[in-house]
Amino acid sequence: GPGLSDFMGSSTPLTRPQASLKKVAIAKNDRDMINLQDRFGRVHNYLRISLTERCNFRCTYCMPADGVMLSPESNLLASEEILRLAYIFAQMGTTKVRLTGGEPTLRKDLAYLCQQIKALNGIDSVGLTTNGVLLTKLLDQLLLAGVSTINVSLDSVNPTTFSTMTRRPPQTLDKVLDGISAASLSPIKVKLNCVVMRDQNEKQLPHLIEFFMNHSHRFPHLDLRFIEWMPFNANEWKSKTLVPADEMIQIIQSTGTHRLQSLQATDPNDTTRWFRIKDAPAQVGRIGFISSMTQHFCGGCNRVRLTSDGALKTCLFGNDAVSLRDLMRRGVSDIELAEAIHAALQLKHFKHNGHDDGALALAQHSDENRPMVRIGG
Repeated sequence: GPGLSDFMGSSTPLTRPQASLKKVAIAKNDRDMINLQDRFGRVHNYLRISLTERCNFRCTYCMPADGVMLSPESNLLASEEILRLAYIFAQMGTTKVRLTGGEPTLRKDLAYLCQQIKALNGIDSVGLTTNGVLLTKLLDQLLLAGVSTINVSLDSVNPTTFSTMTRRPPQTLDKVLDGISAASLSPIKVKLNCVVMRDQNEKQLPHLIEFFMNHSHRFPHLDLRFIEWMPFNANEWKSKTLVPADEMIQIIQSTGTHRLQSLQATDPNDTTRWFRIKDAPAQVGRIGFISSMTQHFCGGCNRVRLTSDGALKTCLFGNDAVSLRDLMRRGVSDIELAEAIHAALQLKHFKHNGHDDGALALAQHSDENRPMVRIGG
């Protein structure tokens, strides 16, 4: 059967489909051979799909103030193409899907896509990553569509810092907090993602925790994750701005108010080191740290990414592995698409796309990657 090398010809996209694409079941004996396992034995059952490159924020750690060059609309996946690929991934063993962007809530068919993906055999959960500004408006639709988890990007509850980091008016923060509260009070599990940058928001970490503890009636069981800033194309990453996770822990505990108790890992694929605040009320959520730069967790990686223009990325820091969009528009079968996905996974490196350890090594190769907004958070 075809391998990855058979599909690496012209990258010029063909015409977008105008009608639904017929699903063809992959036979069990083919699924046994064409699976989502790489050469290191890691099974990639978690698919992150970027629905759009557009975003209504301009976060400093993601892109320049004037944004980045986006793909032409005709290059982006149509809804039918997204659903066809989701179906194929589900046939291959994907159980968890997260929809990202850009900002996925800008996509008008978001709820429809969530509902259709959740209905696929084998898909246990559909999640969403958002900046939260449109969350209140869309929450009922997302609940009906079967969304079970939402991650909201929030780097500060100080209006001035929020405005500086998002490049949006300070009053936008209220809309985001309203959306987080509405989701937290619903059956959806909510996590906050805070990218920590030196001289911008690192000294506010204790205040951020205190805010959500003091308002736990409004934000019950809300998990808060602090993330090391990562280098990508066009985000002007600097090593001096990186705050290591261990330093974040020291900052939080330096006040003497919040003592963190480490929690035992229960999921071998979890990217987060989880803690609880000692003596906090039961409705106060967990505190987590994602140390992509200083303590990689590549050995437990179970995720692949599909960009909004149909590129498969087997590593966040790697180059595009293959354009599944181009293959679909050339008329290949579902089995051939599955074979290309499997072949791409066999080329995946053990860690950080084969680069040396350390943030500086990744930064040296960041221009070879896409801007984060064109990858999908």
